[in-house]
Amino acid sequence: MFRLDDIYTEWNLKRLTRHILYWALWLLLFATINSNYNSGSFWMWIQVELIVMSVKLPFTYVVLYFLAPKFLLKRKYTLFLVGLLVFGFIAGVILSLQYKYMLNPWFWGETDWPLISIKIIYRVLDLFYVASIPLVFKLFQRQMATEKKAQVLAEEKLSSELQLLKNQLHPHFLFNTLNNLYGMVLTKDERSPQVVLQLSQLLSYMLYECDQPSISLEKELEMLNNYIELEKIRHGDRVNIHFNVLGNPSGKRMAPLLIFPFVENAFKHGVSNNSQTSDVFIEIDVQDAFKLMVKNAVFPSKKSSTMQAHSGIGLENMRRRLALIYPNKHALDIAENGEFTVKLYIEQDQIVLA
Repeated sequence: MFRLDDIYTEWNLKRLTRHILYWALWLLLFATINSNYNSGSFWMWIQVELIVMSVKLPFTYVVLYFLAPKFLLKRKYTLFLVGLLVFGFIAGVILSLQYKYMLNPWFWGETDWPLISIKIIYRVLDLFYVASIPLVFKLFQRQMATEKKAQVLAEEKLSSELQLLKNQLHPHFLFNTLNNLYGMVLTKDERSPQVVLQLSQLLSYMLYECDQPSISLEKELEMLNNYIELEKIRHGDRVNIHFNVLGNPSGKRMAPLLIFPFVENAFKHGVSNNSQTSDVFIEIDVQDAFKLMVKNAVFPSKKSSTMQAHSGIGLENMRRRLALIYPNKHALDIAENGEFTVKLYIEQDQIVLA
């Protein structure tokens, strides 16, 4: 089966068949047109074209495999044009010799016309026309191959960047959580074993379930709930958590670990650095599109440091990751106005299974 984007580096059967098919179609087209609009039978014009193809064929391949790769594809347009005219003139003279001494005596009986005349221009133009068809096809193939290569490179770049961002995100989370656990162990908090269990479940989720482009939203929310329970154990009465999910997450998928970094930052910078009772508001709405709102208090004495911390590696990675996964399909708004608020919107067709 022939494909337009098939490019061959050696002369195999498919390549030979494609070339033979092109010249056979050209031969039939030439004979059909001339037998309908000029004197002579269809088979006579077949014979004429078979003879002149001994010139057209080499000229076409000189253009395709010498002039085009050596000059045209290297953007040496002047040299390509000069080469085309030189080889075209030489081939035109050979065609004139064929018409004067081979074709005319056979079919028309005329021999007394000058070798070099205005007719040579028409023959050169005919050569250009015959060679232009496969040349355009070759350029089209090259363009398709270039676009395909660019697409593959873009996909590979996207995949590697996403993996890099995930690899940066996991240690960032682990570093924060282990710091918290370390503090609990030092104070001999009896809830430490439960925290270890919660951490184990979170790491299991990250290591064995997040290594794919998308994951069930139900799984993501389950992991988030585990994390919130861990934070409740760690902070106790110092934090009031308002966690609400609107709509049914069943049948919806999204890229893994998109919710967690925003929630983690709310606890780290809105609760951990504050000795007073804090509120963390988390609302997820999946009724039409995906909407996330995370809000935590900002304390005047730590306002500048809080904003700086929130714009660190975690949120910067999330901006980059969202841009890679959902280009032009999401909106992320981060604002500080008495409270630190993160709002994420992802279009419905990006999260609902087809």
